[in-house]
Amino acid sequence: MSISAIVGWKGYAIAAGLSAVLSAIAAWTVQDWRYTSQIKSIETEHAETVTQQLIYGLAKSEEYRQLERDLATALTKVSGYYQEKITNVEKDKTRFIAGVRNGTIKLRDPYQATGSVGGITAAALGATGGLNATAGCELSGEASEFLYSEAARADKIVEQLTACQEAIWKYVRFLEKDHN
Repeated sequence: MSISAIVGWKGYAIAAGLSAVLSAIAAWTVQDWRYTSQIKSIETEHAETVTQQLIYGLAKSEEYRQLERDLATALTKVSGYYQEKITNVEKDKTRFIAGVRNGTIKLRDPYQATGSVGGITAAALGATGGLNATAGCELSGEASEFLYSEAARADKIVEQLTACQEAIWKYVRFLEKDHN
């Protein structure tokens, strides 16, 4: 008896079927390995790209934080300088008013004639007739205080505007760094 008689056509069919199944499994496995390799490659590229973007984003974030800290420091300096100037204006005002009150400081109006000469009043002599026009008329303490208070208030406004301008320039420089 030969092997073909023992196995017969059904045996060959089963062997061919098993061979086809084994070939399909082998092909499936090879394809799985290939696709898995491609997927791993794509995942690795994506992970590297995301990592690079994250590192760039963190670096930019830190750069902007540093710019923000620099701006805050600059604005703090501007504010301190402004406060110092305002304090100086207030001290000057206080010293001036104290001088007016104790009589060491006197304000005069150089354009008004004062007093009289030899019993003749300023009105009779005319505005400059024989009187010391440069000495002028002494202002009252209240008028002197008021005028100096107004001058001090104007100085404060000037200092505030100067500080505002400086702050605006700090912001402009900050924004220029931001866009470069």
